[in-house]
Amino acid sequence: MEIEKRELVFIPSPSQGHIVSTLKLAERLLLNITNPNQLSITILTIKPPLPTPQIDHYISSLPSTFPSLKFIQLPHVDPPPLKSTPIEAFISLNIQNHKPLIKATLTQLNSAGRLAGLVIDFFFTTLIDVGTDLEIPTFIFFASNAAMLGLMLHLPILDTEFGDSGFTESIRVPSFANSVPSKVLPSAILNNHNEAYKWFLYHGRRFKEAKGILVNTFGEIERHAIESLAGGEAPKVYAVGPIIDVEGKRHFQSQSQSQSQSSKSVELKRSYDYKKWLDKQPEGSVVLLCFGSRGGFTDPMQVREVAAGLERSGHRFLWVLRRAHAAVGGDGVEEVGEGLPEGFEGRMEGRGCLWFGVPIATWPMYAEQQLNAFYMVREKGLAVEMKLDYRLGGGGVVTVEEMERGVNEVMEKESEVRKRVEEMSKRSRDAIGEDGSSLASLRQFVQDMVSNYKV
Repeated sequence: MEIEKRELVFIPSPSQGHIVSTLKLAERLLLNITNPNQLSITILTIKPPLPTPQIDHYISSLPSTFPSLKFIQLPHVDPPPLKSTPIEAFISLNIQNHKPLIKATLTQLNSAGRLAGLVIDFFFTTLIDVGTDLEIPTFIFFASNAAMLGLMLHLPILDTEFGDSGFTESIRVPSFANSVPSKVLPSAILNNHNEAYKWFLYHGRRFKEAKGILVNTFGEIERHAIESLAGGEAPKVYAVGPIIDVEGKRHFQSQSQSQSQSSKSVELKRSYDYKKWLDKQPEGSVVLLCFGSRGGFTDPMQVREVAAGLERSGHRFLWVLRRAHAAVGGDGVEEVGEGLPEGFEGRMEGRGCLWFGVPIATWPMYAEQQLNAFYMVREKGLAVEMKLDYRLGGGGVVTVEEMERGVNEVMEKESEVRKRVEEMSKRSRDAIGEDGSSLASLRQFVQDMVSNYKV
């Protein structure tokens, strides 16, 4: 008897990190489910408020390897005001504006009654109502880690406990083994009177209504956090990570370079083939500096301190240096080379490489990066502290001495941190292998979803 193919719908947030991780999760599902004829995936994409040629290019350049994967771009919907709205509130309000359109689209897709599930971004919990109305099981994809998920699930309890007084110097969160200093909490949570905090609280409450939560983590690295989420009122958690992308970054990078040729600064370095340069370096000898998709510097002085620290450290480096106005609402350093010490590029010829594209997070600047830094340094011992409470546009300056110390510590060949990271790297590869914990969790998700499917 032929199995009827059922359809799973993803709705990612229209930002680079969320879309890429969602697509890689979808690909992993299609590659690794038990029966490839069992499932097809549709991704509903939302038009962002600002042009995103990098994202458009990435989607259009994806190979047509998966005939069971398709995209539907939703029509434009007027967004809320961007400049006067915190980004967390903007995302949440924007998806509320899309709610009627999304419901109509899902109704049409479900006309044959084959929608097996809906997977939504963690800022999109208002869409749980749509899934409930259409009797479609709704799951959440949490692109951050299990410890952060635990904080969001615990936030309603903390809100009741502390009330209007706000959080004290440290708080207890079940997903963390240690007390969490308030200074490393996401900025939106630090002030419980602002609009962003109210939206975090709203989403934390609504998480419990989902049928399950897929988390970008794996059991071997977050055993305590994952176990703390088991049972109680929390929905079932599926640890399906690490979800990484190699091919997609290459698409983004080539597009970023082609679009930035008009910039006046550091023109020679922009066209530099960083991969060839890396291939020539000794193994484990290069430190990568990058600051997230919104992590531009707002102060030329900070650029100078980083450059001087790199120079004094003596180590090879690959530095992703971005314009500050690439960040949402950011302003400040207009040219990517602004703030570099005079003669820096010449002195670093052959030892350092500047490259302008899509970065990966390093020291914390915004969103939950401060909490992630605390988690990796204090909880797991898998990172070196440079600064845990730096804030983009208001976190002081990371000094040349801090920069030099951090680089030297992380590059120390025989350090305990490096040994732990190397071991965890092996475990992460095992987790996504054929017999790994993450792949087993992913298959369990499909099984649970299909078993709840209503004819």
